[in-house]
Amino acid sequence: MSWNPAATEGIAFSAAMGERTAPLAWRVDFTTKSIKKLELSSLPGGAPVEGKEGPSLVQLGFDTQGRPQALVADVYVQRTPESGEGGRQFLAFEGQRYPVADGSSNAENAPGLAFAYRMEGAAWKRIETKVSSFGSQDAPDVSELDAAKKMLDQTVSSADALPGKPSDKAMAHTLETTLIEDPTDEEAWRTLPTPGAVLHYRVAKDPEDDSNFASLPLRWERDGALVPPEPLAAQQGERLMLQARGAMVLIVSLSEAGRTAQVFDSQTQKSLVRVQGVDAPTLWPQPTSSAATP
Repeated sequence: MSWNPAATEGIAFSAAMGERTAPLAWRVDFTTKSIKKLELSSLPGGAPVEGKEGPSLVQLGFDTQGRPQALVADVYVQRTPESGEGGRQFLAFEGQRYPVADGSSNAENAPGLAFAYRMEGAAWKRIETKVSSFGSQDAPDVSELDAAKKMLDQTVSSADALPGKPSDKAMAHTLETTLIEDPTDEEAWRTLPTPGAVLHYRVAKDPEDDSNFASLPLRWERDGALVPPEPLAAQQGERLMLQARGAMVLIVSLSEAGRTAQVFDSQTQKSLVRVQGVDAPTLWPQPTSSAATP
Protein backbone atom coordinates (compact mmCIF):
# COMPACT_ATOMS: atom_id res chain seq x y z
CA MET A 1 0.00 0.00 0.00
CA SER A 2 1.36 3.43 -0.92
CA TRP A 3 0.07 6.95 -1.45
CA ASN A 4 1.06 10.16 -3.20
CA PRO A 5 2.60 13.23 -1.50
CA ALA A 6 -0.76 15.00 -1.10
CA ALA A 7 -2.43 11.86 0.28
CA THR A 8 -5.18 12.20 -2.33
CA GLU A 9 -4.44 8.91 -4.12
CA GLY A 10 -3.21 5.48 -3.13
CA ILE A 11 -2.15 2.24 -4.79
CA ALA A 12 -2.94 -1.20 -3.43
CA PHE A 13 -0.53 -3.76 -4.88
CA SER A 14 -0.53 -7.54 -4.52
CA ALA A 15 2.39 -9.40 -6.10
CA ALA A 16 1.95 -12.64 -8.02
CA MET A 17 1.94 -15.61 -5.66
CA GLY A 18 0.92 -19.26 -5.60
CA GLU A 19 -1.60 -20.20 -8.27
CA ARG A 20 -2.17 -16.53 -9.15
CA THR A 21 0.65 -15.95 -11.65
CA ALA A 22 -0.06 -12.28 -12.36
CA PRO A 23 0.14 -9.32 -9.95
CA LEU A 24 -2.88 -7.15 -9.17
CA ALA A 25 -3.15 -3.44 -8.38
CA TRP A 26 -5.85 -0.86 -7.71
CA ARG A 27 -5.71 2.94 -7.75
CA VAL A 28 -7.69 4.53 -4.93
CA ASP A 29 -9.00 8.10 -4.95
CA PHE A 30 -9.26 9.14 -1.30
CA THR A 31 -11.31 12.26 -1.98
CA THR A 32 -14.06 10.56 -4.00
CA LYS A 33 -13.59 7.20 -2.24
CA SER A 34 -13.47 5.42 -5.59
CA ILE A 35 -11.37 2.45 -6.72
CA LYS A 36 -10.14 1.60 -10.21
CA LYS A 37 -8.13 -1.43 -11.26
CA LEU A 38 -4.67 -0.47 -12.47
CA GLU A 39 -3.65 -2.03 -15.80
CA LEU A 40 -0.36 -3.94 -15.42
CA SER A 41 -0.37 -6.30 -18.42
CA SER A 42 1.86 -4.00 -20.52
CA LEU A 43 4.58 -4.10 -17.86
CA PRO A 44 7.24 -6.84 -17.78
CA GLY A 45 6.03 -9.20 -15.08
CA GLY A 46 2.54 -7.75 -15.30
CA ALA A 47 1.16 -10.81 -17.07
CA PRO A 48 1.98 -14.54 -16.87
CA VAL A 49 4.80 -15.82 -19.08
CA GLU A 50 4.22 -19.40 -20.16
CA GLY A 51 7.06 -21.88 -20.47
CA LYS A 52 9.96 -19.78 -19.21
CA GLU A 53 11.14 -17.71 -16.30
CA GLY A 54 10.02 -14.14 -16.73
CA PRO A 55 10.50 -10.76 -15.12
CA SER A 56 8.96 -9.99 -11.76
CA LEU A 57 7.02 -6.85 -10.85
CA VAL A 58 8.53 -6.17 -7.43
CA GLN A 59 7.27 -2.79 -6.25
CA LEU A 60 4.57 -0.30 -7.15
CA GLY A 61 4.27 3.16 -5.65
CA PHE A 62 4.57 6.89 -6.34
CA ASP A 63 7.45 9.17 -7.21
CA THR A 64 7.90 12.58 -5.58
CA GLN A 65 5.60 14.17 -8.17
CA GLY A 66 2.77 11.77 -7.40
CA ARG A 67 3.11 9.63 -10.54
CA PRO A 68 2.69 5.84 -10.32
CA GLN A 69 6.04 4.07 -10.65
CA ALA A 70 6.86 0.37 -11.05
CA LEU A 71 10.13 -1.46 -10.32
CA VAL A 72 10.81 -4.70 -12.19
CA ALA A 73 13.42 -7.41 -11.64
CA ASP A 74 14.23 -8.90 -15.05
CA VAL A 75 16.20 -12.08 -14.41
CA TYR A 76 16.05 -14.38 -17.41
CA VAL A 77 17.84 -17.72 -17.23
CA GLN A 78 19.06 -17.32 -20.81
CA ARG A 79 20.45 -13.81 -20.30
CA THR A 80 24.06 -14.36 -19.28
CA PRO A 81 26.85 -11.76 -19.20
CA GLU A 82 28.89 -11.24 -22.36
CA SER A 83 32.46 -9.97 -22.59
CA GLY A 84 33.42 -6.79 -24.42
CA GLU A 85 36.59 -4.78 -24.86
CA GLY A 86 39.12 -5.33 -22.14
CA GLY A 87 37.16 -8.30 -20.85
CA ARG A 88 34.51 -6.07 -19.23
CA GLN A 89 31.24 -7.92 -18.89
CA PHE A 90 27.86 -6.55 -19.90
CA LEU A 91 24.25 -7.58 -20.35
CA ALA A 92 22.66 -6.85 -23.72
CA PHE A 93 19.09 -5.63 -23.96
CA GLU A 94 17.31 -4.11 -26.96
CA GLY A 95 20.60 -3.26 -28.69
CA GLN A 96 22.15 -1.61 -25.66
CA ARG A 97 25.00 -2.80 -23.46
CA TYR A 98 24.66 -2.44 -19.69
CA PRO A 99 27.92 -2.94 -17.76
CA VAL A 100 28.13 -5.56 -15.03
CA ALA A 101 29.89 -4.33 -11.92
CA ASP A 102 32.70 -6.40 -10.43
CA GLY A 103 31.42 -8.64 -7.65
CA SER A 104 27.88 -8.87 -9.05
CA SER A 105 28.27 -12.60 -9.53
CA ASN A 106 29.21 -14.98 -6.73
CA ALA A 107 28.06 -18.21 -5.09
CA GLU A 108 24.82 -16.58 -3.87
CA ASN A 109 24.07 -13.83 -6.40
CA ALA A 110 23.88 -13.39 -10.16
CA PRO A 111 23.69 -10.25 -12.31
CA GLY A 112 20.42 -9.30 -13.96
CA LEU A 113 18.55 -6.25 -15.20
CA ALA A 114 16.39 -3.96 -13.10
CA PHE A 115 13.84 -1.68 -14.77
CA ALA A 116 11.90 1.37 -13.61
CA TYR A 117 8.64 2.36 -15.32
CA ARG A 118 6.54 5.47 -14.84
CA MET A 119 2.91 5.92 -15.78
CA GLU A 120 2.51 8.79 -18.22
CA GLY A 121 -1.12 9.31 -19.14
CA ALA A 122 -2.59 5.84 -19.51
CA ALA A 123 0.67 4.15 -20.58
CA TRP A 124 3.73 2.82 -18.76
CA LYS A 125 7.07 4.22 -19.96
CA ARG A 126 10.44 2.72 -19.12
CA ILE A 127 12.62 5.43 -17.58
CA GLU A 128 15.64 3.48 -16.34
CA THR A 129 17.53 0.25 -16.97
CA LYS A 130 20.43 -0.90 -14.83
CA VAL A 131 22.34 -4.08 -14.02
CA SER A 132 21.92 -5.22 -10.45
CA SER A 133 22.66 -8.33 -8.41
CA PHE A 134 19.92 -10.81 -7.50
CA GLY A 135 19.68 -13.94 -5.40
CA SER A 136 20.35 -13.61 -1.69
CA GLN A 137 18.39 -11.53 0.82
CA ASP A 138 21.27 -9.06 0.97
CA ALA A 139 21.42 -8.56 -2.82
CA PRO A 140 20.57 -5.01 -3.95
CA ASP A 141 17.87 -6.22 -6.38
CA VAL A 142 15.77 -3.29 -7.72
CA SER A 143 17.07 -0.95 -5.00
CA GLU A 144 20.07 -0.36 -7.27
CA LEU A 145 17.86 1.81 -9.49
CA ASP A 146 18.06 5.59 -9.12
CA ALA A 147 14.26 5.63 -9.44
CA ALA A 148 13.99 3.32 -6.43
CA LYS A 149 15.98 5.76 -4.31
CA LYS A 150 13.59 8.56 -5.31
CA MET A 151 10.37 6.68 -4.65
CA LEU A 152 8.31 7.98 -1.78
CA ASP A 153 8.89 6.11 1.44
CA GLN A 154 5.17 6.14 2.15
CA THR A 155 4.37 2.48 1.92
CA VAL A 156 2.50 0.33 4.40
CA SER A 157 2.52 -3.45 4.24
CA SER A 158 1.24 -6.27 6.35
CA ALA A 159 4.76 -7.17 7.39
CA ASP A 160 5.87 -8.49 10.77
CA ALA A 161 6.42 -5.06 12.35
CA LEU A 162 5.71 -4.66 16.06
CA PRO A 163 4.24 -1.15 16.45
CA GLY A 164 4.49 0.93 19.58
CA LYS A 165 7.13 0.58 22.28
CA PRO A 166 7.97 -1.78 25.15
CA SER A 167 5.52 -1.47 28.05
CA ASP A 168 6.88 0.07 31.24
CA LYS A 169 7.93 -2.44 33.87
CA ALA A 170 5.04 -1.85 36.27
CA MET A 171 2.37 -2.25 33.59
CA ALA A 172 4.14 -5.25 32.05
CA HIS A 173 4.20 -6.94 35.46
CA THR A 174 0.50 -6.28 35.96
CA LEU A 175 -0.43 -7.58 32.52
CA GLU A 176 1.75 -10.68 32.74
CA THR A 177 0.68 -11.76 36.22
CA THR A 178 -2.98 -10.94 35.69
CA LEU A 179 -3.57 -12.32 32.19
CA ILE A 180 -1.05 -15.14 31.75
CA GLU A 181 -1.74 -18.42 33.55
CA ASP A 182 1.95 -19.29 33.79
CA PRO A 183 3.78 -15.91 33.85
CA THR A 184 7.23 -16.27 32.30
CA ASP A 185 8.15 -13.15 30.33
CA GLU A 186 7.21 -9.66 31.50
CA GLU A 187 9.38 -8.16 28.73
CA ALA A 188 7.03 -9.61 26.08
CA TRP A 189 4.52 -6.77 26.44
CA ARG A 190 4.33 -3.73 24.12
CA THR A 191 2.28 -0.55 24.26
CA LEU A 192 0.60 1.11 21.27
CA PRO A 193 -0.50 4.70 22.14
CA THR A 194 -3.57 6.10 20.35
CA PRO A 195 -5.57 9.34 20.81
CA GLY A 196 -8.38 7.54 22.63
CA ALA A 197 -6.66 4.88 24.71
CA VAL A 198 -3.49 2.85 25.01
CA LEU A 199 -3.52 -0.65 23.54
CA HIS A 200 -1.31 -3.28 25.21
CA TYR A 201 -0.40 -6.52 23.45
CA ARG A 202 1.88 -9.47 23.99
CA VAL A 203 4.69 -10.52 21.66
CA ALA A 204 4.96 -14.24 20.86
CA LYS A 205 7.75 -16.16 19.14
CA ASP A 206 7.23 -18.55 16.23
CA PRO A 207 8.92 -21.86 17.19
CA GLU A 208 9.67 -22.66 13.54
CA ASP A 209 11.63 -19.56 12.51
CA ASP A 210 12.08 -17.62 15.81
CA SER A 211 10.25 -14.60 14.36
CA ASN A 212 8.32 -12.34 16.74
CA PHE A 213 4.69 -11.41 16.18
CA ALA A 214 1.86 -9.63 17.97
CA SER A 215 -0.57 -11.92 19.76
CA LEU A 216 -3.35 -12.10 22.34
CA PRO A 217 -4.16 -11.06 24.95
CA LEU A 218 -4.96 -7.43 24.06
CA ARG A 219 -6.06 -4.81 26.56
CA TRP A 220 -7.22 -1.22 26.27
CA GLU A 221 -5.98 1.05 29.06
CA ARG A 222 -8.00 4.17 29.83
CA ASP A 223 -8.41 6.06 33.09
CA GLY A 224 -6.51 3.30 34.91
CA ALA A 225 -8.83 0.51 33.73
CA LEU A 226 -7.79 -2.45 31.57
CA VAL A 227 -10.51 -3.83 29.29
CA PRO A 228 -10.37 -6.29 26.36
CA PRO A 229 -11.39 -5.18 22.85
CA GLU A 230 -14.90 -6.50 22.31
CA PRO A 231 -16.17 -8.12 20.25
CA LEU A 232 -12.80 -9.39 18.96
CA ALA A 233 -12.51 -11.65 15.92
CA ALA A 234 -8.98 -12.86 16.72
CA GLN A 235 -8.55 -16.16 18.55
CA GLN A 236 -5.86 -17.28 20.99
CA GLY A 237 -2.74 -18.49 19.20
CA GLU A 238 -3.29 -16.54 15.98
CA ARG A 239 -0.65 -14.23 14.58
CA LEU A 240 -1.79 -10.60 14.65
CA MET A 241 -0.90 -7.50 12.68
CA LEU A 242 -1.62 -4.15 14.36
CA GLN A 243 -1.72 -0.68 12.85
CA ALA A 244 -2.88 2.69 14.20
CA ARG A 245 -3.75 5.79 12.20
CA GLY A 246 -5.38 8.67 14.03
CA ALA A 247 -7.99 7.27 16.39
CA MET A 248 -8.46 4.13 14.30
CA VAL A 249 -6.77 0.83 15.18
CA LEU A 250 -6.61 -2.05 12.70
CA ILE A 251 -6.30 -5.59 14.09
CA VAL A 252 -5.66 -8.31 11.51
CA SER A 253 -5.70 -11.94 12.60
CA LEU A 254 -4.01 -14.63 10.50
CA SER A 255 -5.37 -18.16 10.69
CA GLU A 256 -5.42 -21.26 8.49
CA ALA A 257 -8.76 -20.04 7.10
CA GLY A 258 -7.26 -16.72 5.97
CA ARG A 259 -7.09 -13.17 7.27
CA THR A 260 -9.73 -11.26 9.19
CA ALA A 261 -9.48 -7.48 9.49
CA GLN A 262 -11.21 -5.53 12.25
CA VAL A 263 -11.16 -1.77 12.85
CA PHE A 264 -11.69 -0.26 16.31
CA ASP A 265 -12.28 3.36 17.32
CA SER A 266 -9.84 4.02 20.16
CA GLN A 267 -12.02 6.88 21.43
CA THR A 268 -14.90 4.52 22.22
CA GLN A 269 -13.02 1.20 22.12
CA LYS A 270 -15.84 -0.08 19.89
CA SER A 271 -15.53 -2.26 16.80
CA LEU A 272 -16.49 -0.35 13.62
CA VAL A 273 -16.11 -2.97 10.91
CA ARG A 274 -15.02 -6.59 10.48
CA VAL A 275 -14.07 -8.16 7.13
CA GLN A 276 -13.04 -11.76 6.48
CA GLY A 277 -10.95 -13.11 3.62
CA VAL A 278 -8.91 -9.94 3.00
CA ASP A 279 -5.52 -9.89 1.27
CA ALA A 280 -3.49 -6.91 2.52
CA PRO A 281 -5.61 -4.64 4.74
CA THR A 282 -4.32 -1.27 5.88
CA LEU A 283 -5.55 2.10 7.14
CA TRP A 284 -5.21 4.71 4.41
CA PRO A 285 -4.27 8.30 5.31
CA GLN A 286 -6.86 11.06 5.20
CA PRO A 287 -6.47 13.57 2.34
CA THR A 288 -4.81 16.79 3.51
CA SER A 289 -7.17 19.78 3.57
CA SER A 290 -4.93 21.82 1.29
CA ALA A 291 -4.05 18.93 -1.03
CA ALA A 292 -4.14 19.56 -4.73
CA THR A 293 -4.33 16.68 -7.16
CA PRO A 294 -0.88 16.28 -8.75
